[in-house]
Amino acid sequence: MIREKIKMPAQILTYEDYLALPEMMRRYEIIDGELIMPPASLVEHQWLCYKIGGLMGAYVTEHELGIVLPAPVNVMISRNPLRTRQPDVLYIRFEQLEKYGVDNIEDIPYFDVGPDLVVEVISPSESRRAVESKLADYRRIGVQECWLVHATEGAIEVRQLSNP
Repeated sequence: MIREKIKMPAQILTYEDYLALPEMMRRYEIIDGELIMPPASLVEHQWLCYKIGGLMGAYVTEHELGIVLPAPVNVMISRNPLRTRQPDVLYIRFEQLEKYGVDNIEDIPYFDVGPDLVVEVISPSESRRAVESKLADYRRIGVQECWLVHATEGAIEVRQLSNP
């Protein structure tokens, strides 16, 4: 079965357009103003995200380190051209969240600080070029580490992106 990303009509979104979008509980990314919606993830993909996010969340909560969130959560890469990413799981330390005020986390529409750690579960159909593009975006905003989960190989590749 071939799974392709669905591209929405060629309207180029601005930052203001982005802010006016309705809340969607569906994954999407905006790449250079173009809204890209991948098909729904396979059950295995979601199961891995759930397990990883749950284990990370329990550890982070127990040690009062920050927050762990599963997709879909927007991370702003740039406003012009508009570029967002939605990692499968992200972790942000409380110190990073001070910019927002930890008590108001529910009110922010997206993160415009780089998470400390992102997790990407790599689909077999995802090209190496697409993965490297995500890593370049994460590096650009100061993400320190990315875990690339290769389910078919039973491996996690840890990439150091930025220095703390």
